[in-house]
Amino acid sequence: MAEMTTRRIRVTQTGSPIGRHRRQRANLIGLGLNKIGRSRILSDVPAVRGRINRVHHLVRVEPVAEDAAPAVTPETAAAGGDQAPGT
Repeated sequence: MAEMTTRRIRVTQTGSPIGRHRRQRANLIGLGLNKIGRSRILSDVPAVRGRINRVHHLVRVEPVAEDAAPAVTPETAAAGGDQAPGT
């Protein structure tokens, strides 16, 4: 079988959700972001892209090299899955 590799992207929060709609704050939290300057490496899947499109004015998106940290899926992001202690 061919191994499926998922592309990954780094999403960095650049703007504040203060004064924005509640849904935009919820989308940032869904992406695992809650403070300006924080970054997450996420799988480049339609669910994540949809959330990014709703808050594109509050985030910066960059491609990630294949040898970087493990990607976060929408399920593990919601559960706080890949957080290391102290981060």
